Amino acid sequence: MLVNRIQEKRKCKRSSCRVYASNLRKVHNEFSSGNFTADLKWLGRDSDKIMKGIRTLKNINTRRNLLSACLVGFSITNDDKNQKVFNTELKKLNELKNKQLQSGEMTSREKDKYVPWKDFLKLRRVLAREVNFSRLYDRQKLNKTDFIKLQRYLLVQLFTNLPPQRNDYSDVQVMTEKKYQETKNKNSLNVLVTARGGYKFYFGDYKTRKTYGIRALSVKEHSKALQRILKKHITYMKRFFPDNHWLLLNNKYQKLTRNALTKMLQRLFKQYFHKNVSSTAIRSSFLTHRYNKAELEKNQQLATDMGHSFDVARKFYVKKAD
Repeated sequence: MLVNRIQEKRKCKRSSCRVYASNLRKVHNEFSSGNFTADLKWLGRDSDKIMKGIRTLKNINTRRNLLSACLVGFSITNDDKNQKVFNTELKKLNELKNKQLQSGEMTSREKDKYVPWKDFLKLRRVLAREVNFSRLYDRQKLNKTDFIKLQRYLLVQLFTNLPPQRNDYSDVQVMTEKKYQETKNKNSLNVLVTARGGYKFYFGDYKTRKTYGIRALSVKEHSKALQRILKKHITYMKRFFPDNHWLLLNNKYQKLTRNALTKMLQRLFKQYFHKNVSSTAIRSSFLTHRYNKAELEKNQQLATDMGHSFDVARKFYVKKAD
């Protein structure tokens, strides 16, 4: 199985291995001939054709993702020659992507997905009125329509009352503080700890964990209203799913996957905003609302002119003045 081969070679997360495998199939379907084989011999055979095909794609991120998948494939087949060629192409695209990011200008695709932060807050109010008016959390019989509404409501609350995460809420488990402290594999879990002093999210399984370690996010410090909502939601879940320990479930009342969470968000925002909005777009909207791009660039230039980085200026030179 290709996913197993990738994991054995790259030592990466299972979910990442599945993405690489999926993109390799996409590369084959779009730019290669013959049947797909897990030995990936077709990848080296059709490398020139594949490169030409990838270069015709308009979206830079898609091109980068497919090139990365090909590089994984070449590492498995020990094809050093093609690895160098594809890696050179990927470096060019990364430089181009960095220039786009530094400019602060949105691509046409980003503009299509962009939703102002105030609209997310407006949606939060709309969903809150719907849930509170219908007293959905007080229902004594499980109804799938109500359940879906509450799931969507909670997700919007999480993404707008806390600094927006990626899709890490999909596999959050609910635990008491005592149980969490007794848990040994904290590095592989995302947990909502229901401590008396205030609920806290502990993220141990996320994209940049190797850099930042386990992150703690206090619910009470950011939003007391969200803490009250989480209490209601957990009580609701215990009422209908007493053996469940997940914060969120899919429409079949099973563990939610990251892909399913993405689709849940996309369906919700398509309904209200008529756009395909993902967690990445939410994060972008939040930071665009919080920070001024031009001011950030001025601060960065000032730090450069002073002979240090902006991070050094913030940490060591800027003081709290009375």
